[in-house]
Amino acid sequence: MSSYISPRQRWKTAAPDSTRQPPKRSPSAPKRATALVPPTWTIAALTRQGRAYEILARAVLNATITMPSDLQRQIRSASPEVQDEVRFTFEDRVRQVLDGQVRPIECYAVVRYSLAARAAVRGNIDNEYSREAIDRLQAYGEERIAECIEQQRGQDASLAAYQPNEFRRARRGQHIDIDSGVTAPPLAREDE
Repeated sequence: MSSYISPRQRWKTAAPDSTRQPPKRSPSAPKRATALVPPTWTIAALTRQGRAYEILARAVLNATITMPSDLQRQIRSASPEVQDEVRFTFEDRVRQVLDGQVRPIECYAVVRYSLAARAAVRGNIDNEYSREAIDRLQAYGEERIAECIEQQRGQDASLAAYQPNEFRRARRGQHIDIDSGVTAPPLAREDE
């Protein structure tokens, strides 16, 4: 069987020719199954991406702001109180601009965390990454989560809308009330 070469492999190993095209697949031919990634890896990857975006946003906000040299020259002859006032006003305006620039980065983090949390809920997975994603979402608050998910839905319609209290966690020693039409998944398949 080692001597068998598929048509696609034969096409790849043949001499290059600009007019040659790869063999077409017939519509009835079965499609290759894509490799499925375990959901725990997906949750971990999404959580790590969210964390990276969060760190980037924080780094932008914590960047050192240096007053331009021409502005420093202009206020050099002013009193120390005026110099401080100009410096604070300048830094405040720069921080406001940076805050506006950082909001989309934070939204990327929120969306990644929400995708990780949703995957964990759907897959019934409770690991360190799913807990971190839900904990980080709690830091943003309901309004910000809803705003970011809605903004992302404008670009990706397949993203489900945010439901209030979707990422809520029970406090230690307490239980979250479960709606009356919801049942737990079976522990074993019924055919076994």
